[in-house]
Amino acid sequence: MPSYECAIEAICEKCEKTFRINMTIFNSLNLDFSSSYSDNLLNNKLNRVTCPHCNVEFTYERPFIAYSMNNKFAIMADFHCTNTVSSFGRKYIFDLFKIDGMKFRIVNYLCEVSEKVRIFNAKLDDIKVEQLKVKHFGNEYFNDKSNKILLFKEICDNELVFHLYNDLDEVLDTFKIPYSEYEKCDYGFKCDYETNGFINWYKIDDIYIKENSNE
Repeated sequence: MPSYECAIEAICEKCEKTFRINMTIFNSLNLDFSSSYSDNLLNNKLNRVTCPHCNVEFTYERPFIAYSMNNKFAIMADFHCTNTVSSFGRKYIFDLFKIDGMKFRIVNYLCEVSEKVRIFNAKLDDIKVEQLKVKHFGNEYFNDKSNKILLFKEICDNELVFHLYNDLDEVLDTFKIPYSEYEKCDYGFKCDYETNGFINWYKIDDIYIKENSNE
């Protein structure tokens, strides 16, 4: 089941004016239950608000978590996270459900949560996907994610499809990379998801890939 709150106000990402929000804002979502909310998340449509001053629609960013016990992943959005690994949340909570092999990820934006869900639903390894990005795209696509961001969209005709979005979630460009290139990706490091009973959430992005590169 989802959890939510009634947001009070937001600052427009376009005109930077403050306005009141009269809608439900979701802060967690259990993806093991099929719903329109899950579909909205996959399509970057969850927690969208419209500024009454300039009529621009954008994503209301706030701490958020999406998880699936069935598919063994949990993804948290934290706008302020800069660490490669963040440790919090008691590991015993997941041990109660006898969940082995859970992946824990932390990202900055809700659209990145959506991307991770699409990656895992496609049965892909998100570390390899990030390696693919670093290998095939220049630093300009990673320098300022608040301005534009490159995200995996889907697998189509044996190709991995990526969209480049601006800060309003509008598609600026589309790129396709053969699946065979994904298969060539490999890494010699692994994630350790527990330290002293706490969960380690990994920020798998270009910085993490470069820091752990075997090259």
